Amino acid sequence: GKSEEQQDKDLEEAVKAYAAYKEALKSLAFNADSVKLSFNEISYGFQNPDDIASGDGAGSSAWASITNLQRVVGKRRESNRLFWDLYSGPVRLAYQYMQEEAACYLQSEWEDKVLAEMEGVTTDKLGQALIGEEGILWTYTDNQAAPFLRKRHKKGYIPKVNKNTSMNWEPQFLNFVNDAESGRQIVGGEFTVNISALPTGINQSAQISPYATFIDLHCADGVQSLANYNFTTSREFNWKLSDCGDVTLRIDVGEYSLRKQYTGQKGFSKFLADFRDGRRIFTVKEFPEFESQLQNERVQAIDVTYEISGDRDNVIKMLQAVPLDPPREAIACWVQ
Repeated sequence: GKSEEQQDKDLEEAVKAYAAYKEALKSLAFNADSVKLSFNEISYGFQNPDDIASGDGAGSSAWASITNLQRVVGKRRESNRLFWDLYSGPVRLAYQYMQEEAACYLQSEWEDKVLAEMEGVTTDKLGQALIGEEGILWTYTDNQAAPFLRKRHKKGYIPKVNKNTSMNWEPQFLNFVNDAESGRQIVGGEFTVNISALPTGINQSAQISPYATFIDLHCADGVQSLANYNFTTSREFNWKLSDCGDVTLRIDVGEYSLRKQYTGQKGFSKFLADFRDGRRIFTVKEFPEFESQLQNERVQAIDVTYEISGDRDNVIKMLQAVPLDPPREAIACWVQ
């Protein structure tokens, strides 16, 4: 066995470790009310899962004093498991509390540093400001959220797991970040799409015929148009998310001018997605304004066809890859 002197020394070390533990718990209880301090403690734990006792926070001090006591009286094993579970219970409970508080800090940072920042941004600058290379979304994921997210190749961002626990990121937040990640490179790009118009068709029994079809793309520097009078014609459309808006498809049939609108910043993306395989057959129900007149003329379907090339796929990709409406909730905070 150990000498008397060694036993005295061990006892002294144990008393010291216990005193340090009590002091650390007191600081933890005091600090737990500070959301920022809780965030710092939990961040450190997630970033240093195997070396949590080395930090300079109260939580690290508590784990360090537990380790010091274990050096004296023996590490946790099956025979003393109950003792160590009870002894370390208060610090584990404090960490559960602080993890919830850290989640509240992450949510308030999301509200202050992302959502509030978006409020004054004009629609044309929104995509670039939010998810462009220097976008505020990435400032958040690379800083406040970084300790709690893991980026996996081709899988995108997922919650980082630390000792069987992870932050309760909202699924819509993770979806938003992962969609945005795939649009990060293209959001500020300028794209050229070549559209060739083929003659517009109509069902054989119709008593009137389409004689002209127009595409109008509205952009900051004017309207880009392609007019098709039923012989093949083509043009290049130059499109940028921040500069362009609505697209109008107009089909002149008999005395009626039918319009299909693709609205908003991503109007051109919606139009190209609608014509993904080059052809779109419209029924009279899609033009409620003239539905009864068209039926009287025995019109059932109008067949519009384009050959589309160039940067079409990147412009369509914007529909999902450039989300412009960040979710209000990024992370669950004190939700049981």
